[in-house]
This record gives sequence, C-alpha cells and structure tokens, in this order.
Amino acid sequence: MLSQALSGKIKKNFIDYTNTRFLTQEVITDITAGDKHYVDILAEVKIKGEDGCVLVHIEPQAYRQANFARRMFIYFSRLYEKHQKRVLPIAVFAHDSKAEETNRHEVEFPFLKVLQFEFYKVQLKRLPWRQYINSNNPVAAALLSKMDYSPRERVQVKIEFLRLLTRMQVDPVSSTLGLRSP
Repeated sequence: MLSQALSGKIKKNFIDYTNTRFLTQEVITDITAGDKHYVDILAEVKIKGEDGCVLVHIEPQAYRQANFARRMFIYFSRLYEKHQKRVLPIAVFAHDSKAEETNRHEVEFPFLKVLQFEFYKVQLKRLPWRQYINSNNPVAAALLSKMDYSPRERVQVKIEFLRLLTRMQVDPVSSTLGLRSP
C-alpha cells in the first residue's frame, strides 16, 4: 500500500525488496530539546543496479505536530551520521486532519538557503479509500478507516473493510492475537 501511495514518486523497480533487513530500534536524542525518541521503522534495502544498501526510515505520525519536519530532519541526520548510508525518509500521517502537511525543513537567511531537507509523505486522510479496496494488502485494509471518505460513506467503508478481510481470509480476532488464519 505504501508503494501504491508513493507511486509516481518512487518507481516500483527502484528498490529490491528481496533483501530487506529490518534494523533494531534506534534511539535518537534531540540534544537541543533534551528528548529521546525511537525511530519506528528502519529497514536496510538494496537499490536495483547499485552496490551496497540504503536505509528506509518510516515514521508514522498519529497527530499534528508543529515541528514534525524538523524532527524528521534530526532523525535523518542522526541516522546518516551513525550508519554513513543514504537514508530515504518517509512520513505516514495517520491523523484525522485533511490539512496539507509539510514535507520540508529549511534553514535559511535572507541572502542564503543553507539547508532544504525534504521527505516523502503519505497523508492517509488525503488518499481516496476506493483506490485501495481491491488490494489484497492487509496493510491497506488496516489503514482504510484513516483514509478520505465522507460521513455518508462511513458504513460502506466498514463493509468494504470486512469484505477485504474475507477475501484475504484474515480473521480479525486471530490477527489481533497474532495467530494465523486457517
């Protein structure tokens, strides 16, 4: 589903998912704020046609945060400093606001732009839910309720969610408990 949402930005044939390795949880310290944060998802992947690996950092964000883009930059810079590898930062906004989220952090003076950091973003509330109902992806099914739909479509979204689970033969109770469906 994430690759669907980013289609057009990241070509499907760009990343070799066969060698994906998820890394242990990284701790990022924001020295200026005195805060410790954990990187939610960090994976090492290969880029097709290239030697070596890159890191993909996915940061789910469940609420609006004024300095989120700055935090993404801090995570990016700490990960790059530690691993000395290119980092592809991706934010997944799961809050209920349709307001456009920024994907840029800049540091500049009137006479010089010192830094322009950008990250990919997936803003679930701005994705049309109907584009994902034919997917066999359990992640798409799980995120369906966070996507864009009108109040009149609410019941229909729930029905389509259950159809999607049935089609994938996923039992919600077993899935919640971490058990496999028969």
